[in-house]
Amino acid sequence: MKKLLTTLSFAFILCAFAFSQGTSSIYLDGIFKTSSGGRLKGITVQVVDAETQKEILKLDLNGKFQQTVNLDRSVTIYFRKEGYATKKIFVEKSDIDGKKFRFNFVMEMLKVGKKIKIDSDPVAVLRYEPKKKGYIYDKKYTEKMKQEIRDKIKKS
Repeated sequence: MKKLLTTLSFAFILCAFAFSQGTSSIYLDGIFKTSSGGRLKGITVQVVDAETQKEILKLDLNGKFQQTVNLDRSVTIYFRKEGYATKKIFVEKSDIDGKKFRFNFVMEMLKVGKKIKIDSDPVAVLRYEPKKKGYIYDKKYTEKMKQEIRDKIKKS
């Protein structure tokens, strides 16, 4: 009986530990600006499961984005405003239990003509970097994508 109670107690402690770990999440904190530097309001944000393409969350913003996103799946976050190029951020899932991350950003929304639809690859990709013990994004990739959007706007 004592052995059974010890075994059950140990199993209970293991279960409690496993469930206490929880899902990792990232707190995204961003501001939207025009190319001239002014704050841009009226942005629609859509968070989509990257695998299933199912919408998880949709918000209308007043120039600022603050949202916690669970990292149990990869997500694509779309930022849209009529007359501006759609921007996307891809956030890779994390297998690190219970960790809380933060990512601050300033996003420049580029004005386009009404006839142009620019819906390119993500302008940023956030991924977990074990050496830094946090989420990072590739600045060179982001600059390359911003330039591609600018080039598309010029050609139209």
